[in-house]
Parts: sequence; C-alpha cells; structure tokens
Amino acid sequence: MARSILRAGKIAGFVIVAIIVVAAVLYSAGVLSIAQTQLPPPETATALESSPAEPTSDTTLGEQKKIVTACLVGDEPEAAVAAMDKLLSDFAEHEQLPSAVQEIVRKAAKAGKYEAVGEVCRALGENSSVANNGVWVAMVSALAAVYEGDDAALDAATEDLAVNYSGDLRSIEVFREIAYSFRQQKKYAAARQSYQHVVDTWPDGPGVVFSQRGLVLTNLALGDMAAADAELDRLLSGYAQDPDLVECAATVGRAYRNKKQFDVAAGIYEFIVENRTDDPKAIWLQLDLFNIALVKLKDDARAEAAYATLVERFAGHDGIAKAVGEVAWGYRKQKRYADSLRVYRDVLANWPDSESALIARRGIVCSLIGLADAEGADA
Repeated sequence: MARSILRAGKIAGFVIVAIIVVAAVLYSAGVLSIAQTQLPPPETATALESSPAEPTSDTTLGEQKKIVTACLVGDEPEAAVAAMDKLLSDFAEHEQLPSAVQEIVRKAAKAGKYEAVGEVCRALGENSSVANNGVWVAMVSALAAVYEGDDAALDAATEDLAVNYSGDLRSIEVFREIAYSFRQQKKYAAARQSYQHVVDTWPDGPGVVFSQRGLVLTNLALGDMAAADAELDRLLSGYAQDPDLVECAATVGRAYRNKKQFDVAAGIYEFIVENRTDDPKAIWLQLDLFNIALVKLKDDARAEAAYATLVERFAGHDGIAKAVGEVAWGYRKQKRYADSLRVYRDVLANWPDSESALIARRGIVCSLIGLADAEGADA
C-alpha cells in the first residue's frame, strides 16, 4: 500500500512538472503572454431546455442559442421558428445577441442547412412577436446569404437594412457581424466594405471604433499597407478618448507585429501610454512595447525607457509588480542576467509582500547562476 501511494505521488509529481515545463515552453515561444487579452473559456455543454433565469442573463442567452442551433441542424423547422422567435424577442436588447445569431447561422451553414435558415426568416417576417425588432430578422437573412454565398439574397437583405433600419443603432452591430462573417471566410474585401458602411453611416454611433479597427485589420489582411496605415491614423486620432480604444489598439498592435511591422506596433503602444493611462489595460501595452524594443528592434535604450515609463506611469496599478516581474523575465529570456537581476531586485525592494516577490526571489537565484555560468564560459 505504501509503495502504491509513493508511486502515485511520484506520477502526480511528474505530471505537475510536465505541465510546468510545457507551459514554460509555450511561454518562451510566445504562445502564452500575460499581456495578451484573456479569452473566455469555451462554453460547457448544457441541456437544451429553457432556463427559468432572467432573460437578460448570459447563461440563458447561451441556452436559447443552443436550442435554436439544435432545431436548425436537426431539421425541426417549426421548433426552430419558435426558438428563434423567442431568442430575438426575449434578448432583443442584449449586447451579445448579434454574436449569438452570427454563431447560430454559421453552425447551421456549416451543416448545410441554408434552406432551414431561409424558412425561419420567412416565417418570422410573416408572423412574429419580434415585429418591433425586425432588424434582427434582417440580420439572420443577411448572415445566411453570406455563408451561402448568395449575392442576390445578400444585396436584398442589406438593402432592407439600409432602407428600413438605418435609424436603428442596432444596425451597427448587424453590419459588424456581417463583416466578421466575411472575415471568417477570408473575404476581406467584402468585410472591409461592411466596416466602411458602418463608419460612413454612423460616424458617432456606439461601438463604431470596432468597425474602424476592422478597416485596419482587413486592409492588413489584404496586404494594402498604405490603406491600413491611413485607417490606423483615423483610429488613433478619431477615437482617442473612446472607452474601447485600448482594446482595439491591442488587437491592431498584434496584427502589425504578425506582419513584422514592429516599429508601427511600438508606435501604437506609445500613443496609448501617452494618451490613455486611465485605462487599466494600458499597462500591458507598455509591457508589449518593452518586449518589442528589447527582442524585435534590439533597441536597448528604447527598452530601458519603456521600463522606466512603466514604473513611472503605472506605479499605482494593481498589476505593476507582475508587470515589472515580466520585464525581468524578458531580460532573463535574452540571457541578459545582469539586467534581470537588477529588475528582480526592484520587485523585491518595491513590492516585497506581493505574489511576484516570491517569483522574483527565484528569478534572482536563476540570474545569479546565469551570471556565474557566463563568467565561467568567459574565463
């Protein structure tokens, strides 16, 4: 029995070590990064039944979305109409409704259920409790046409939206979802057209900053760097105080980095730190700036300046100790052990009671070992 327990303990230990090693490898490869926006966990499977929860809850929206999808894919037209009617009625004002509808249509299209989606649209248009929310029915029609590749049906749906719902600000989200659907199919020119429609039609509308971001991203995807840079200028200058700018800048910065346009990405991060330190996410863009300067641009002076700005501008930020620890780790990954030692000691000196202090102590030991090895190699 004792040997079995010991063997189980050893196996568990090996598993934990393996997980840590894999995580470290992914981190070193750039797959994992604190500065990246954290994605929500995937949805867990839930029973396809109506929930007694309030209709404005995310959970209930998710359940109803699954019911609609199951009915469409399972060739249950009457049930699909009723389920979609309920979704569009009960969640007409829910901020996640457009993306939920986009996901429903995408999954139905993947299963080849174009006709089923069309039947649902026709039934809802003729007799529906969502009469005051017809913009959503029009969106279902437009998205189905996008995935089916039916240009005539798409033209009809978008014309319906333009003529009958231009005064409905929810149309902003509708055209964004249309653009996103095009991007999923790598039809970037069509996506760009939808984003441009939003920016031109509702220049001061809520959430238009995301469509302006879409213009940058689609131009980058098309390889039109001049157009992308022009749209980037409009994003930063036209939406400097938009509450969602920092999120958009983070996405665009990564896109430029993927194109190896590191100077442009660095400029984006510098703009954010100069203008939007009020946003708690800005600290991670400053950290990205440090990493670009150190690793990609090989600009030590710019990297040190980025570190100094990080400490100065974000001294009161809840994540400052963690961010400074990441700077030390950045130096250590580059085998800059004297610099990593210096910054780890900054963590201990300024935030001795933080969780990052424990990591810093280990980092100091590793940095000292690295320095000793380097000195031994030099000798």
